[in-house]
Amino acid sequence: MIAINQTKEIICPPPQESFDSFFDAYLKYRSLHVRESSLTQAKTVRNKYLIEWAGKPFDQALNPKNVGDVYRIIAENETLCPAWKNRIFGVLKSMVTYAFKTKRIESSTYQDCMAIIDYLPENRFAKKEKQIWTPREEGKFLAAIVDENHKVMFRLFIELGARISEFLGLTWDCFDGRKGSITIKQQLLHNSQKTFVVSPMLKSNESYRTCRIDPELKNDLMAYRKRVGHNKGFMFRSPADDSMPLSKMAFRCLFKKYIRLSGVKRITPHAIRHARASKLLKACRNMLDVVAVARYMGHSPSMLMDTYSHSQESTINAIIKRATKN
Repeated sequence: MIAINQTKEIICPPPQESFDSFFDAYLKYRSLHVRESSLTQAKTVRNKYLIEWAGKPFDQALNPKNVGDVYRIIAENETLCPAWKNRIFGVLKSMVTYAFKTKRIESSTYQDCMAIIDYLPENRFAKKEKQIWTPREEGKFLAAIVDENHKVMFRLFIELGARISEFLGLTWDCFDGRKGSITIKQQLLHNSQKTFVVSPMLKSNESYRTCRIDPELKNDLMAYRKRVGHNKGFMFRSPADDSMPLSKMAFRCLFKKYIRLSGVKRITPHAIRHARASKLLKACRNMLDVVAVARYMGHSPSMLMDTYSHSQESTINAIIKRATKN
């Protein structure tokens, strides 16, 4: 086993950095987060649609004007399917986010670029709203889990609504049994059968947070700790090697297995995060509540509302009734 604590990479970019060297650093960073197919996709986007940026100084390539030019070319291209347009914009967004995160661009440049990319004319190629479970479906999913250890793991995953990398990066020192809280301060970026990478760098500053959990779940988590017989290291470990954390692939396989057994509709693990945020947002009555939910989910309030608010007809009708009474 090789455990690597990743430190913050390339905070100060080299002087006169070229776009090519930036892109290489971007791919190296993304290789810790995504599959090889996503890296291939990013290379395809660069070679097909960003070829004019190659060799240019970084600040002359990745700026709002050039991002806007690329956006318009892609948006008006009749030969590209909506799925590919979304992939291209996804690569642009992740590149701009990485540039901002590593202090290559200013906040104003970042916001201008993201505003351009997020503008989808007439929603012609906007993504469909993510499918999420109802509380009844969540209950049905958990009821299908016979293994007590797996049941505690998925109950905690649903309760926290954390990103999968944050969840699998949880160690026992993140759990405060007295207060009944979980502190999210690191993430599992990559692991294979023999190596893993744990990073103290989360997606944003808001991602570092402490979440209270249900008292019953807290007791079950303490019982789980006694059952597995370890008080240090990772909460959820590989069944093949107790010294290794549970991998993302193994987690997804278990998730799919219990979906099949329960008969609920098939969703992704990240959709659990959407469901948790949507459920908490529906209980909000003012902006202070929204701020509290944003802190719990590890987002800014504006990002939370833009990304995780799933409007349903019943919710809209309830809002209209309250507005009418007032």
